[in-house]
Parts: sequence; structure tokens; C-alpha cells
Amino acid sequence: MSYRFSCRVLVSTFVERWFPETNTFHFLFGEMTITPEDVHQLLGLSVMGRPVLFERMTDRATVTELMVDLLGASAADLAVAMDGSLVRLKWLRSHFQPLGTDDASDEEVEHAVRAYLLYLLGTTIFTSKSGDKVSGSYLHLLRDLTCLNGFAWGATCLAFLYRELGKVSRVGTRQVVGYLTLLEAWVLEHFTMFRGTYDWTCPATLPLAFRWIPRRDLTLDTTHLRDILNHYSITEVVFDPYVRPQDQIHMMTYYRGSLCFLSHVEPYYPGRVVRQFRLVQPIPSHPIRPTRASLGRSAASYTVVYPWVEH
Repeated sequence: MSYRFSCRVLVSTFVERWFPETNTFHFLFGEMTITPEDVHQLLGLSVMGRPVLFERMTDRATVTELMVDLLGASAADLAVAMDGSLVRLKWLRSHFQPLGTDDASDEEVEHAVRAYLLYLLGTTIFTSKSGDKVSGSYLHLLRDLTCLNGFAWGATCLAFLYRELGKVSRVGTRQVVGYLTLLEAWVLEHFTMFRGTYDWTCPATLPLAFRWIPRRDLTLDTTHLRDILNHYSITEVVFDPYVRPQDQIHMMTYYRGSLCFLSHVEPYYPGRVVRQFRLVQPIPSHPIRPTRASLGRSAASYTVVYPWVEH
């Protein structure tokens, strides 16, 4: 379920509907968004736990120390693996894939585990526009492998995607990053007209995103899909596609406040999309006012700072 398996035309059509002021998609029939319940159901990631907080490192020297300390990289490795503070995904694959566990030391196994997890972060939650590199600063999160289960990876994934959708909503931005498999699976679950092929052989124990075979329909056209959304009927929307009692909706879904990743904060407004929880939609409250905002016309000039809010 990585970044290489998303239908770009379908994703682009929905990205156009994103309003960063409310972190929701706007349609003629109202608003919808990707909720913590969606992340929990589609990806199986935990939306509860410790927040993923630290200041991203952009200087090569600091990331080099992490590479040597946590991946056992040599000077020759660093010359091939690094591009500034970024790590090439191809190097992570080629350098650690041949490692066998039978004759490897405990330290070498730990290095390989961190390399695999860094590769996983770079191809799922924290994808980049280049598609072939990942920030080496994420190694900071992987120092203690015994603590990884305690992080709220699902909430982090959602906050990062919210921020990147906000950036790509600017007129001068043409490429979106983030876990686009989550976005595409969300569309397939909620919008029946866009559904691809259902994989009936998918084990019930896997996250629900696995049950959809990604669309590779080359006849899809952005203009045509845009027209479909402009006339989309509310009767063809499945607000809550998940089979479970309402009282088993993840408690985090009803939380109104802030989600965070690294040093960024993104607001989450469940009160604007309560139809996704099988409730009647009232008039929503006003969005949280940012402490500093400069939307600009490009991703580089998009700077929005929100306060930390909990309800």
C-alpha cells in the first residue's frame, strides 16, 4: 500500500475540492473529510498514543551522525546514500536487502530493521515529491525500536496529509504528497461511482485498503471526473461504509481539536462531517483561527500556524 499505487487522475480530482480552512472536501451536498476512523479502518494504524513530535533536521551533518550511529553507514555509503539531508530509497533497498539473519550480528539486524522502517515511512506516511528519497531526520524516531508501537502513527499520517492537501490547494502547486493510498481508498469506500475492482480473496484480518485493487483506467479524464463530482448525487455517497455498530466507532473520531506531526499542528473538525458518523448534520461551528497564516500561491509560501486546541 505505498505511494506507487494510487490513481493520479482520481486523486487530483478530489484534491481540487479540498479547503484548508476547514480541512474538508467541499461538495454540492456538503462537506466530508478523512477521519481517524477512516485511518483506523483502512490502514490499521493506531490513532491513539504518543504524538510524533520533533523539529525536522535539514542540515547534512546532523543526519550524517544519525546514519552512522543508527544504520552503521560508512563514509563510502554516505557518498552514495545521501542527497543533502535526504536518504535515497534505492540505497536503503540495495544495501540492506541482501542481509541474512543467520550470520548477522544483533547490531546489524537492528540497522536493517531501522533501514526498512525508514524506507516504509518514505513510501507511505511521509512521501516526498521526488518519490525516491526520504528525510534522514526520521531516523530520530527509530532510535529506540521498542517504543515504536507507542506512537500515534495514524494521527500523524492524517495530520501530514491534511497539511500537504493544504499546500497543493494553492494555484501554483501541481504535485501532492502524503499517504495517497489512504486518500484513494477513502474515495473508493465512500463514493460508489468511482469504485474499482473488489478483491474477494483479501483476508478479513488485513486493513480494508487491501480489499481494493487500484484502478489503472487510462480512459479516466480529469475533466470528466470533475463533471461527475459537480453533479454527484448524495444517494451515491456512503457516509459510513464500515460494518460495525455505531458504538464501536473509534473514540478518537469524535475528538475536536488538533492533530500534530513533527512541529506542525492541524485542526480536525468532526462537527462538520457528522453524517459520516450516522448523525444528522447541524450548522457547524467556526473553524479555529490560526495564530499566523500566509496561504500564498505555492507550496513554498504556504505557512499556516495553528494553536494547540483540545475539546
